[in-house]
Amino acid sequence: MFSGGGVPTAQTCGCSSGDSRWSLKGMTALVTGGTKGIGHAIVEELAGLGATIHTCSRKETELNECLKDWKAKGFGVSGSV
Repeated sequence: MFSGGGVPTAQTCGCSSGDSRWSLKGMTALVTGGTKGIGHAIVEELAGLGATIHTCSRKETELNECLKDWKAKGFGVSGSV
């Protein structure tokens, strides 16, 4: 059951309160086109929540630059061309 107009609460979705509510630690995501636009934003959001990410790009130089930036931010991201 949902309260507040259909919005799930921590109790109804089985989530705990606090930061761990949105934790993705232990999860892995594959994000295509992760070096630009929406794909880039998705990589940063998921990695920021603790997920391990693998992304791909058609341009090796862009991928390497993003991987360098993500490593500096402490994100667990790998990539391939």
